[in-house]
Amino acid sequence: MAIDEAVASGRVEVIDWLYKGSVVLFHTTDLLLHESAIGDAAICGHLPMLKCIRRYTKHRTFRLCKRVMDIAAANEHLDTIKWLHGCKGTYEATDNVVGKGRLDIVKWLYDRGYNGSSEAIAAAVIFGYLDMLQWFYENTGKVPQVDAVSLAIESNRLNVLRWLKDMDLLKKVRGGSIRWRFSSSQSLETIAWIHLNTPAVYTSEAMEDFASKGDLSAIKWMALYRGERLCTHKVIRNAIHSGSLSLVRWLLEHFIQAECWPGPLSPRWSLRHRGVPS
Repeated sequence: MAIDEAVASGRVEVIDWLYKGSVVLFHTTDLLLHESAIGDAAICGHLPMLKCIRRYTKHRTFRLCKRVMDIAAANEHLDTIKWLHGCKGTYEATDNVVGKGRLDIVKWLYDRGYNGSSEAIAAAVIFGYLDMLQWFYENTGKVPQVDAVSLAIESNRLNVLRWLKDMDLLKKVRGGSIRWRFSSSQSLETIAWIHLNTPAVYTSEAMEDFASKGDLSAIKWMALYRGERLCTHKVIRNAIHSGSLSLVRWLLEHFIQAECWPGPLSPRWSLRHRGVPS
């Protein structure tokens, strides 16, 4: 509808004209306005438009759009959030803004009763917002759940992992045991930290994962501690298909006698097959 499009695009003058015209022609201000249009205005932070709608409809339309404050928070419009305070947003207002890293908005919402759910702390952990995580812990005493910590491990959030360990909070993580593992998304620094501070076990699957990314530094580290026990057929195959000549040559030099080079995956055949000079 034209009125929805005008609201979504922030055309205050059009809304003024439509509402004033409806009063003159039909003696009413009850123009049909859909919830999605108000949501679009909140997404874009069109505060003048939201004020215009409220001026003509009082609170009727905003009661239909219960999540307008949540939407504004998710899009980091603090001035709009402040004006909408009282429209009764939900806990999602805080949850949504944590993922944006806006601690200033989180503090403002929290001070006004929008405490958020466990998803807020999880988002701080997963996205690596250490200042956010520290603030939540200092103000609520809550620690993240095991799923969030597992995702932090996968996502290379070493700053978060270090802080949790230094604060002795890894033992207090809720929801079960942490699954410590190595993955190709981790930096060598994270791999070394996990090796020194956790019970993580090197596996051939992890080495295969690193080989598929052509990550020579990680392969060297894992080989240092596990040697040929991790060098499988798939490690060699993944290294070749990664296109990393330095990795293939290193594997050829260090695992030339290993059983991970059988049949058609023997070094000479594989390198010639991929067009790599021997």
